[in-house]
Amino acid sequence: MPIMVRFFLILKEEITEFITIMREDKFLTAEITNILSSFLHRNISIQHFEPVYDGDINTCYHLTASEGDFFLKTNTQTVHPSLFEKEFHGLKALHNAHCIQVPEPLLHGKSDSTYFLITTFIQKGIPVPNFWQDFAVGLANMHQCTNNSFGWKEDNFIGLLPQSNKRYIDWSEFYIHERLAPLVQMAYDKKLINQKNITQADNLYKQLGNLLPGEKPSLLHG
Repeated sequence: MPIMVRFFLILKEEITEFITIMREDKFLTAEITNILSSFLHRNISIQHFEPVYDGDINTCYHLTASEGDFFLKTNTQTVHPSLFEKEFHGLKALHNAHCIQVPEPLLHGKSDSTYFLITTFIQKGIPVPNFWQDFAVGLANMHQCTNNSFGWKEDNFIGLLPQSNKRYIDWSEFYIHERLAPLVQMAYDKKLINQKNITQADNLYKQLGNLLPGEKPSLLHG
């Protein structure tokens, strides 16, 4: 690639990143201030925001405001506009179980071209001596939050992949048709696996009920 072409491509990337940062800064300092003020029914001010690493799907921030700390997720992609809505509902269910500390989802929505999700912020602390034991007990208690069928009241996502949550009575049928088979088929359609792998997956499905013990529906996994 000619040097000048490479230079202009790099320059274009830098300008695009700069524009994105400027938009995010405006969104954080102005839009989110208004959104939180309206939600809390009083005027607040955002005193500081700090980027938080959260993978490569969303952009996340720790907000320090006059009314406390908040966690903000933003995304400008329009491929799945309901992404944060589904996450909000899932977090709400986990939070309401009161088994383990889960951020409370406060609100989600869209401002201009930016989708957002705001939750309470859990500050990292120093683990107490029995932290992992308490965590394990809380996780086990949440696993006992059960239902009369596997699945969920709505479909959602795993990362950016749509995830069906049709209800089943049998756990292996749910796991096969709502979790394994869709991903196997997607991998096949993208030519990541071949027909032999499809046959191997089919053989696994037939044995799944015998390989793993029966499991009750759980809020943690459907």
